[in-house]
Amino acid sequence: MQNVTQEHSPTILQRLAGCLNQLNDAERLILALHYLEHLSLQEIATVTESSETSVRQLHNRALSKLRGRMEFPRFECPMPA
Repeated sequence: MQNVTQEHSPTILQRLAGCLNQLNDAERLILALHYLEHLSLQEIATVTESSETSVRQLHNRALSKLRGRMEFPRFECPMPA
């Protein structure tokens, strides 16, 4: 059986990068702090001086946008340069 992850990683990662670039600054910040800096949503709320509810909504909206754009090819996500 082929290792699909290794075979398709560059294309998927490039597409993901393009889709991330289409998010607004606040959505990208929330995702970066949560997934790259490993901050909890509560910690992100404190750092950004936002309510935890607002951070949760931004996080959920960003993930929903990414899922939609990654799952449906009609949403073009330009590859980063």
